[in-house]
Amino acid sequence: MRIAVLGAGDMGAGIIEDLVNKAEVVALDINQERLNAISRKFGVETSKFNVLASNASDELRKGNYDAVASAIGPFYAFGELCLKVAIDAGIDFVDICDDYDATQKQLELNEKAKEKGVTAVIGCGWTPGISNMLVKYCGEKYEIESVEMDWVGSAADSEGLAVVMHVFHALTGKVPQFLNGRIAEVEAGSMEKTNDFPEIGKVKTVVCGHPEPITIPKYIQVKNAILRGALVPEGQNSLIKLFVKLGFTSTNYRKEKLSKTIHRIEGIFRTGGIKKSVIRVEVKDEEGRSFVYAAIDRMCRLTGYSASICAQMLASDEFENGVFPPEGILDSKDFLNEVIKRKIKFYTYEEGWKEIKSF
Repeated sequence: MRIAVLGAGDMGAGIIEDLVNKAEVVALDINQERLNAISRKFGVETSKFNVLASNASDELRKGNYDAVASAIGPFYAFGELCLKVAIDAGIDFVDICDDYDATQKQLELNEKAKEKGVTAVIGCGWTPGISNMLVKYCGEKYEIESVEMDWVGSAADSEGLAVVMHVFHALTGKVPQFLNGRIAEVEAGSMEKTNDFPEIGKVKTVVCGHPEPITIPKYIQVKNAILRGALVPEGQNSLIKLFVKLGFTSTNYRKEKLSKTIHRIEGIFRTGGIKKSVIRVEVKDEEGRSFVYAAIDRMCRLTGYSASICAQMLASDEFENGVFPPEGILDSKDFLNEVIKRKIKFYTYEEGWKEIKSF
């Protein structure tokens, strides 16, 4: 397999880390310093690449890749573009898109992907990605009425600028949630809930903008699909609320400006954090019974390894052409068991957290 990884930052490195002993990997990025660092760390082939260039699709096509895995963020700015470049190049594609508006635009490229004979799996990382596949797994076992997904990301667990920009984007304005059988626009930062998370404990999460409430109801029959998130330490969330209230995140330009400032002094905000992030999925059936699953590890491993697994599947197997979220095309058990093989911990809640060894 020959697989291109778009983006050599924190999440791209996670993809490469899993791929490096399983495929011929080429790292593509506009930043030569990042490419040099990736080359030193993993010994993979690298090439300077600008996804904004008019000949980006031609350059990608010349690489003779079996699949492309994109980690170029923020996805509200680059998600649709990267997918278009891969479709025009005629190469199967996976990304870790975690922005709801980019996801909506990507789904609109379904017919174009079919015409080009391309299979694209969007949002196949940590959340979305593992979250969706846990919901699909539950949907195959139980009659689901509602699902609540809650992520907790540690400020000490990622160094990427795009992650900072995504968080501000996800917690600004009204965001889509699936409530009472339809998409509803809900104020980001509302609908607070406190849940218990394995290895982390109790954390209060709030509604934020993510793709899961948009894609899951397309493939799994549910009445409600709600996505919440939070950062730890807790003070991070109060700071974000203040920035949003002051209008510092009201436009993409302001988000980028603020994110770059925060990124430069990010070490201050990591103080007291743990280098782990977690996704918790709770489904309820029609009888009101709850079933809870969770996955926890480094963010770059949760995200990058998931995208790597999907890229390998695309490069080695035949799938239906079109644009799909992971729950729309991947086998839940196959995917989740591949993640477990990477020593990422999964838990279920049965009078306390119990580790899952296989699905």
